[in-house]
Amino acid sequence: MISDNRDELPASAYLWHDRSLYIGAIQSPCQLCTHAPALVVCVDHPASVWCEGQWRQTDSFLVGANQQLELITRGGKVAAMFLDPLGREYRQLIPRTGLSGKSIHCDLIDYPLLRDRFLQIQSNKTSAA
Repeated sequence: MISDNRDELPASAYLWHDRSLYIGAIQSPCQLCTHAPALVVCVDHPASVWCEGQWRQTDSFLVGANQQLELITRGGKVAAMFLDPLGREYRQLIPRTGLSGKSIHCDLIDYPLLRDRFLQIQSNKTSAA
């Protein structure tokens, strides 16, 4: 669920043929069901995610399609990218994670690069407006 706090930085949504990206705050706690594989990067600080019967604190995670999870961001901004529906990108990114479960894979090696890139995308849009 998207945050309704007007004092926050603006949220941005980007759409492509087989994927989409949301950068902004979400209300916390938020229960999600992913219908496509997703990559979530915590932009401000780590979040807690409930999946596979346990809580995990992480700065980034991959989750497979049709998974239910709960996310607590503590007011932090996230970049959530829904990947190609066939799961090619998801399978390619799994080896780039540190902690893996059956359907969730946490702590991407490339977190600093991804975080900076998502911030750059949003700041470019904000400065162009």
